[in-house]
Amino acid sequence: MEKIKNFFLENSNTRQTIIKNTFWLFTGEALGRLIKLGLIVYAARELGSGGWGIFAYALSVASLLMIFSDIGIENLVAREISQKKENHKMFISAAFLLKSIVLTISIALVIFVSPYISNVTEARGLFFIIAVIFFFDVIRNMGFAINRVMEKMEREMITKVIMNFVILGLGIVLINIDPSPLSLAIAYATGSATGALLILSFIRKNIVEFITKTNTEAVKLVLKTALPFAIISLVGSVMGNTDIFMLGIWKAPEDIGLYAAAQRFFQFIIIIPSMIASASFPLMARLANK
Repeated sequence: MEKIKNFFLENSNTRQTIIKNTFWLFTGEALGRLIKLGLIVYAARELGSGGWGIFAYALSVASLLMIFSDIGIENLVAREISQKKENHKMFISAAFLLKSIVLTISIALVIFVSPYISNVTEARGLFFIIAVIFFFDVIRNMGFAINRVMEKMEREMITKVIMNFVILGLGIVLINIDPSPLSLAIAYATGSATGALLILSFIRKNIVEFITKTNTEAVKLVLKTALPFAIISLVGSVMGNTDIFMLGIWKAPEDIGLYAAAQRFFQFIIIIPSMIASASFPLMARLANK
């Protein structure tokens, strides 16, 4: 029992560390998505394909406007913390500052622009809550990036499971009270906030350690370094969200709901390679600096 505990909670060698990290990341992602899948099935039954389609459409429209908030800064921060190069704290502080700026701009776009480009009238009242979801999602993902450098992936698993249980439980309660896409959005926003606050509580000491003064040169360096990641993220986000946005032009919310529900199963399948990459990234970053 002690050997099993040490294997899954301690880092002893490269092979064991990657296996341990992959196990916790995959477990957290798989359990989290299975829990959320339960809410999707329940919501689709109670709201109908139309109600679920309205929510999925609002998420996709907002995602297109949030593309500039994900410019690869999480990976840059993880790399810098892993390698601990000279002036890495100044680089990380500049990354935090830049992330805050692009996040603020992106959230403003979601709130004020989304209603005007939405082709589904019923979705327009959801965008403020959707903006809240994305705000806490970005904060949580940044927290995950820092936590992965510490290679304490079990914290991420705990966060994802608790977050998705909150979404599931609150979603069922709110949909029972008011079966509408807004109830579903509120459940997602509350769960996202819970996840962000939980991971921040795990890494609060590390955040204080890395925040220091920065300058414009460091910000320029972050922008230059993040550019390749930003291009990849931009292409991926456009490819992943334009389909539902285009369906909103040509089809009714019921058709969008059916398409979005089927899409969730595909998203579950592709988590395996992404989890292996995430688990090995901090270790590879350290080795690359040697």
